[in-house]
Amino acid sequence: MTLEDLREALSERAPGLGAFEEFIHDCERGMADQPQHAAFFGLLAGAAQHFRERYNQEPLSVTTIGEAKEELLRLVDSARQAAVGEPKDQIEALNGIARADLG
Repeated sequence: MTLEDLREALSERAPGLGAFEEFIHDCERGMADQPQHAAFFGLLAGAAQHFRERYNQEPLSVTTIGEAKEELLRLVDSARQAAVGEPKDQIEALNGIARADLG
């Protein structure tokens, strides 16, 4: 699983908490497949897990989950761009993902 694969898989999934669960599993695969990008995968998984846990067992509006998915896609795009960039850009992207709040 690459960061490109991660983005594609997420973009194709219907919005819902299940999509976040699958995203977390994809990130775990990415950490194993691409250890050089483990920090990106780990932080992205953490953001998705935090969102999933916050709304577990609660009704969730289509708008809220759609906005969270779009934000998660933006974070993956940031990671994809930074992963091939300079270390300074990578650290900036990692810090942005670590501070992210999906809802």
